[in-house]
Amino acid sequence: MPARANAVATARHFANVLFKRWRLSDEEQDTGALIVSELAANAAQHGLSDMTIYLTLHQDRLHIMVNDSGIPEPAQSPDSEADGDEHGRGLEIISALATSVALLRSASGWRTYVSVPLCRKSSAYG
Repeated sequence: MPARANAVATARHFANVLFKRWRLSDEEQDTGALIVSELAANAAQHGLSDMTIYLTLHQDRLHIMVNDSGIPEPAQSPDSEADGDEHGRGLEIISALATSVALLRSASGWRTYVSVPLCRKSSAYG
């Protein structure tokens, strides 16, 4: 999908439909949707052209991966961020909800992996 701000709602909607089909609890759906929204927003902000979102359910884990075509930005010191109160907290929030988070540079951009524990073993079909 295009790496644009208006695609974030589409990504969240797609994720919610899939989470309901997988019969995740309301809390698990909310957590997954929040993570998808944050990662899609990051991809929309930093990606150059497109983003791809992968969602998989494996036993007691929800795996979320987002690829974007963004380029690395130079590191900024904390006091150089004028609006630090409003930006830059998404990965902190995701890290608090997930058991693992990995950001990897790929040949085409960035790849972010997130693994979220589920309260019970979920099945895509029952």
